[in-house]
Amino acid sequence: MCLFKHVKDTLKAEKVTSNAKDARNPIETIRCPHVDCPEHEMIFDYFVQFLGRNIKESIDGHVNRPIKEKNFAKDAKTFSELERVVFYEDLTFEKKVRLLSIPTVDRIRHFLKDLFTFTTVKAETIVYQIIILRRFMKHSQWSLRAANWRSLIITSLRVALKLEQNLVVSTKVLSHVYPLFKPEEYVKCENAFLKILNWDLWVSTEQYMAQLSSALRTKSSA
Repeated sequence: MCLFKHVKDTLKAEKVTSNAKDARNPIETIRCPHVDCPEHEMIFDYFVQFLGRNIKESIDGHVNRPIKEKNFAKDAKTFSELERVVFYEDLTFEKKVRLLSIPTVDRIRHFLKDLFTFTTVKAETIVYQIIILRRFMKHSQWSLRAANWRSLIITSLRVALKLEQNLVVSTKVLSHVYPLFKPEEYVKCENAFLKILNWDLWVSTEQYMAQLSSALRTKSSA
């Protein structure tokens, strides 16, 4: 079934059963069987534009400014690509500068294409990833930065794939996609991500459908 049509039908059905609580994860009820379907591309483009609007430059040599009372400074360093880029011997100076600058939309698109190709991500998983990434940013009060956006995208995707597609992506595979992080460092990133979220990973039907509808509406009106 077309994902866009399913969204419309589901929204209509929810108006009728607004008082009924669905005990299942809503993501399990929505399937886009083909990675190259139009809805997948719409949601993918929405994610690219979202990142393009929100990734900022690193400031004061650090990736983030976490609020002091939550003491996330150590966790911020876990996701930081700053020192890794500087001391990575196989990178030219020009490549290092490019990695630590605000990415263009084309660079974001290329990175996500490579990542999603390796992980065979589905459209609904991207929606789930956007929701938990937004939630993470709210919990941590961090911004996406030029020197942390890739590690945060990879980590949030790994969590989303586990919960939505029941798929565990090997950290060795991720290291092939983005070799600045060793396999064990991706595990540290995931642990820090979940700790900061306080394992707040549940996505309600309303939250999921609101994000999905927003993505489809945005692309339809573009």
